[in-house]
Amino acid sequence: MLLRKFNLKFKFLLLIGTLLGLTLTLSYLITSQLMTDSLTEEATLRAMTISQGIAQYSQEAILTRDRLALETMINEAFKDPAILYIFIVDVKQNILAHTDMTQQGRTYFPSALQGQRQVKGSVELVTSSDSDGRERLDVITPILFAGQKVIGAVHVGFSKRPIYETVAQSQKKIRLFILLALCVGLLGAWLLAYIIVKPIRRLVQGVKAITEGEYPQIQMKSNDEIGLLVSNFNEMSRNLREKELIKRAFSQYVSENILESFLQNPMSLQLGGTRTEATILFTDIRNFTALAEHLEPSEVVHILNDYFAAVVEIIQKYEGTLDKFIGDAVMAIFGTPLRHDNDEERAVRAALEMNERFQLLKQKWVREGYPEIEIGVGINTGEVIAGNVGSLQRLAYTVIGNSVNMAARIEKLNKRFHTQILISASTYKRLESILDAIPLPPTRVRGKSEEIQVYVVVGFRAEPLSHRNVEFGTEEYKLI
Repeated sequence: MLLRKFNLKFKFLLLIGTLLGLTLTLSYLITSQLMTDSLTEEATLRAMTISQGIAQYSQEAILTRDRLALETMINEAFKDPAILYIFIVDVKQNILAHTDMTQQGRTYFPSALQGQRQVKGSVELVTSSDSDGRERLDVITPILFAGQKVIGAVHVGFSKRPIYETVAQSQKKIRLFILLALCVGLLGAWLLAYIIVKPIRRLVQGVKAITEGEYPQIQMKSNDEIGLLVSNFNEMSRNLREKELIKRAFSQYVSENILESFLQNPMSLQLGGTRTEATILFTDIRNFTALAEHLEPSEVVHILNDYFAAVVEIIQKYEGTLDKFIGDAVMAIFGTPLRHDNDEERAVRAALEMNERFQLLKQKWVREGYPEIEIGVGINTGEVIAGNVGSLQRLAYTVIGNSVNMAARIEKLNKRFHTQILISASTYKRLESILDAIPLPPTRVRGKSEEIQVYVVVGFRAEPLSHRNVEFGTEEYKLI
């Protein structure tokens, strides 16, 4: 829990330092133990060699009681600094010669020597501690006459203190080396942590920038896992930027389904256009310009907001695209950028629902004291050029072409014929099997030299007349 408070570099250093420290400490302990065991083994062999050598050459001196010869041998061997004492006893445990002259002639009691005993061949090893707590090794070698009869024994006391002193001196050097290795290791770990953490910090900064609405690209050339992570981050940032661009361009104008379609294919959001077939819908409030001259600005905005809110909701319900607001008029597109098999039907159903909703709004406005007004809807299906126009900083998705102009002209005919919803012949041909519509006499429109055929929409045949409950604001209206 405490480590959560520290940054990644500190955690990395702590981990590497701990592992390095444990490894070096373990190596130090193992090395010290191996060194101690090796020196102990060497000292034991040396003590056994000295003891066996004295035993071999002291046979005649013991038999002849030549104390001078015995003392000469043990004093010569006593020059080894690791030897504590040497003495020779006969079979009755009488001390014949001793490096401590005061002990000569006394009786030796083997039971006084307590410790861990070990036998190697004919030699007995006893590990014990003296009164000062210093560990020592007693080597007892029998003196054999003619290789068979025991005539005495050689006792060599060997101190382990020189061994420990040698090990201690070596340990000082090892500790110094460990300290140096630890410093070098920590420095290397810090450099490695810096190399690893630096791009991670840049990634953290990049993620933070994304949460703030920016989509940076991190420049770093590396073929390792960090480089792959940075590359994936850059790809993610580009994708998010493209999706955000789509959201900004379309979130206020299209339904969630259309927006999701763009998000799944960001490459479609590019400058330029393509030829495609679409159904275009125009709707506006009839004579609204003259009406607005007699209303307060706030009242004009109030009526338009009510009307536009209903229109936009219906367009998105039928998965059309809101192209633009033109004064009190609205232009919508069905069939691009998201295509359905029944885009013409969706457009006409949207127009019917717009008219139904408008009748409810008109009743509401009349109760509020506004004069009665009507709307007109014009629909046409044909080839258009669809795409994003503008700049990379500000894009607008739209359609252009004669089919768009024709839909606008058809919508204007509603005023001439006192109708609400008119559709072109191209739209009607796709729906004649399911749509009831009344043909009007061929008529001319501005921009066309030939007469065109339009139809007044009555309704879809498959739909029986029914009561609909429409909730608006705090009031509920029944549409028959």
